[in-house]
Amino acid sequence: MPQDNWKTIFENQVKLREELIERVKKGKSNLKFNRPYLIVSDIASQFYSEAKLELDYIFGKIKTEAQKEGSKLHERMAEDAEAIGFKELVQKIPKAEEMVIVETPFFMKSHDDIIVGKPDLIIFKRGIPIFLFEYKFSKYSTTFPNQQVQAQIYCQILKELGYNTNLLCYGIIIAPRDMTKKSNKVKKIPREVLKRIDISSLIQEQEVELQFDQINVFLYKFDSQKK
Repeated sequence: MPQDNWKTIFENQVKLREELIERVKKGKSNLKFNRPYLIVSDIASQFYSEAKLELDYIFGKIKTEAQKEGSKLHERMAEDAEAIGFKELVQKIPKAEEMVIVETPFFMKSHDDIIVGKPDLIIFKRGIPIFLFEYKFSKYSTTFPNQQVQAQIYCQILKELGYNTNLLCYGIIIAPRDMTKKSNKVKKIPREVLKRIDISSLIQEQEVELQFDQINVFLYKFDSQKK
């Protein structure tokens, strides 16, 4: 990515943020339930249950104990991250040999709708995103369509922003629920994946499964044409 392309990305995100604020102020929207924007996780959740999503919008979301514990874990895993402004962040990305960003909100416009997403973790190498990871804590040891769709949309947002996604792969990290108290172990998984996986082989195979003790990692090559 050209060193000065960060300005275009920054200006794009500022413009969408300002447009979103205006939509919230006006309180008008073409979306159902008069929502001013779409959340990536909500879009993906429709693969699981459209009815549940609709009830969440009508009555408000009720988090299960497992979801509450998962949210706490995400907070603990981001404790070591350095908080910086968005402008400084996108300015640093193309200059750094490697940069890892966690839980950073990004915006994308599709038709006339604004989509908001906050990926768990993205790894950049010399300004190019190579891995995007999502953490899931579940009693299951496999992935579900909504989890893959969520990660794919995050990847598409990066592509729409102007990042080179030719090498981009995404990973779903699935850990047992009882590992929510072992955040340090789960936090190390992306780095362990980088040590073990060859991106070129992943690009050829399109899908790879790795296991680290009780943690399963499913890796996929991002394909913006895939439906």
